[in-house]
Amino acid sequence: MSVQVTQRPGRSRGGWPARLRVLGLALLFVTPFLAVAGAQAVGQDRRSGTGAHSVLGGSQDVVAMARALARSGQRRASLEMLQRRLAEAPDDEDARTLYGTVLSWEGRYDEARKELERVLQRRPDNGDALPALINVELWSGNPERAEALSRDGLARHADDSGLTYQHARALHALGREKEALVDLDRFDHLQPGDPQASKLRKGIQEGLASWQVRFFNSNDWFSNGQDTWHETGVALKRATPVGSVIGRYSHANRFGQADDMGEIDFYPSLAKGVYGFLNAGYSPGYGIYPHYRLMGDIYADFGPGVEASAGYRRLGFRSGVDVYTGSIGKYWSNWLFTGRVYLTPGDGKRCELSSEPCSVGTSHSYFLSGRRFLGGGTDYFELRYGHGASKEEIRTIEEIGVLGSKSFFSELYLTVRPSWGIDLTGGYAREERLVQGRVRKTTLGAAAFLKF
Repeated sequence: MSVQVTQRPGRSRGGWPARLRVLGLALLFVTPFLAVAGAQAVGQDRRSGTGAHSVLGGSQDVVAMARALARSGQRRASLEMLQRRLAEAPDDEDARTLYGTVLSWEGRYDEARKELERVLQRRPDNGDALPALINVELWSGNPERAEALSRDGLARHADDSGLTYQHARALHALGREKEALVDLDRFDHLQPGDPQASKLRKGIQEGLASWQVRFFNSNDWFSNGQDTWHETGVALKRATPVGSVIGRYSHANRFGQADDMGEIDFYPSLAKGVYGFLNAGYSPGYGIYPHYRLMGDIYADFGPGVEASAGYRRLGFRSGVDVYTGSIGKYWSNWLFTGRVYLTPGDGKRCELSSEPCSVGTSHSYFLSGRRFLGGGTDYFELRYGHGASKEEIRTIEEIGVLGSKSFFSELYLTVRPSWGIDLTGGYAREERLVQGRVRKTTLGAAAFLKF
């Protein structure tokens, strides 16, 4: 029933008092109905615990709103909305699938796996839950199960492009690169020109290169007018089934002296989620480089996207120098954030840049870095800040004599073509030295590498 509160155009009966009386009668008429409807809605909300969301309609409204919240960064609100929906309708597959997916975005992999498996138990071919569960297994370090899930899905749906791509990702994570390329060939026929598949293919092809040669050059300029420091060298890398091996030759010119050093690096794979780093170097003189250098680190995964390391360095100057180091890193989306500390015990002050290395007692250096992976994951851009007794790892004799330093460093590692690329570095440091006092240092470096 509608209430007419206006007159015909051109006629007025009673003016505003009459209109107010009509409006009052209308309110008296509809208020009881509004009160009853409101009480029923409130009572239903209290019983179900859904609040205003119960008036949104069915599952599609809730899921659409929750998805929009999650994509806008409001994941907690999205999860709360989906929890209320599932309390009201436990069999809502769309809501439960999205709930598990958002949990996986939050790194809550065990909870996500439980929710997604519950959906797949009811409907094994759920087109959203299966890819989401495969992602959970890949992100949580279980590529074997990711490969099995995607393989089983392809057995039922051989032409599913999404499952084909997921299977290629799983094979890549397992190191089965040639099989992954076969999957990507099939994917290109099903869905040509996909940029993500192109990036994955690029990363795999780069990894298949057994050899890499690298030429590098670095220069340091100082605010006090002293001569520029130069370092050049070449490195040869060989990928092996047990880990990469790198041989390196470096030549430095500093303080009117020249020095050379040969090194070998080894990155062994020790166990699932555990790998190492070993280095041994030798220099025939004591001018710039240590007479020998020994280094070792062990890296291990600790939970979803978390990696930590511990290591030791021995620098063979005329008096040996010991360095202890540790780091912790967190992978988040396309980023790796790392904190690292170096601890160098000392035995009192000695003269800088003499036949003996300089030391100022126990020193500490701290570094924070953020690395943004580009393309297929092998290219990156990195920013790093350092505070302490050196700008980075101690490599030469003058770095022993640094009392304190604040440094900023950036690096761009870019594969220009599948067979070659560049590595550009730049840095700025404010240092306090034993003999020279306060010095500002600018560093620029460039390297080119070829893969074959």
